[in-house]
Amino acid sequence: MKKEKIKEENIYQLKYLTRDDVRELLKNNMNIIVGNIEKIMKEKNITQEELSGAMRSEQQHISYILRKKGKGITINVIGRIAEALNTSISDLAK
Repeated sequence: MKKEKIKEENIYQLKYLTRDDVRELLKNNMNIIVGNIEKIMKEKNITQEELSGAMRSEQQHISYILRKKGKGITINVIGRIAEALNTSISDLAK
């Protein structure tokens, strides 16, 4: 895949992603993902502490992710956040 920003409408059409594709996807859409995490947390009245507990993680980790707009986050962590929020990774990326 070329090193260019992936357009939103193309995200959902990708069937086979390489590790580099996933990194590029995360890099280009992290503000959207973090914004949606914050939005869902607010809608469901979930605190950082509650989210971290559901993920079996530390509250400081959630705080860092939200404060740094996802810098250094992995697809595994996004998956655990999505599961804890009872949503999907694709919903977080919309």
